[in-house]
Amino acid sequence: MPSQFSAIGFDVRSGEDLSALASQVAGRAETIDVRGGQYLKWAAPSGEQLWLQVSSKGDGMGMTPHFEGSRRCALE
Repeated sequence: MPSQFSAIGFDVRSGEDLSALASQVAGRAETIDVRGGQYLKWAAPSGEQLWLQVSSKGDGMGMTPHFEGSRRCALE
């Protein structure tokens, strides 16, 4: 079944898959400190991004896929 993760190439079918993906990219991500915790931003050269939100206690709070590219979608 398509998901927001499969739209950018990640095969996430379960909570276990999501947790494994978060663990895999967390060590390779850029850390951005914010009030109350951190964001971990993993970005591939081809534009895929995963943003992980971590509490000040180090607990994972969420992960959101993004894509950065030079093209725009024009709606008519």
